[in-house]
Amino acid sequence: GVRFNQTDTNGVGLADNITDFPSTQLSYEITFASDGILGSQQIFASYAVTGSSNEFLVYDNGGNLRVILNDGSGLDIPVDMSPFYDGAPQTMAVTWDSASGDLRFFMNGAELFNGTVASGVTLDQGGTFALGQDQDALGGGFSPSQNFNGTIYGASLYGDIRTPSEILN
Repeated sequence: GVRFNQTDTNGVGLADNITDFPSTQLSYEITFASDGILGSQQIFASYAVTGSSNEFLVYDNGGNLRVILNDGSGLDIPVDMSPFYDGAPQTMAVTWDSASGDLRFFMNGAELFNGTVASGVTLDQGGTFALGQDQDALGGGFSPSQNFNGTIYGASLYGDIRTPSEILN
């Protein structure tokens, strides 16, 4: 795994000009280990495009998980993440379907939440994806209070809705 942000904004992984970012369906999976939030937020994914620093953002705001789509349509996921910050590897997954707005949240293969957000919205392509930091500007604008504190073992992004059995594997 890769250790991020033990003390500051000293770790970020960037992929830019993503021309095939999922626009109407996505599944995002991340395997991580963490002892807790270093600043005010624990950032799991940040995708920004020109004019939208939060085109796709998954983070723990110190109480609940929150997913933002299309720089405004957000959904609070009422799951206390603190039990998952025990230093052991954990696998998180978020799936979203624009047609229905269906968003599902999984931890270690178990579905813990489903709700509706950003129905009919299309995400823009050509942006920058960041691991380890929240982008407050395209490819930058990093803050020490908005980062990921821990080790990331792997992250995957799919342009379809993965089933629970696919998420487990």
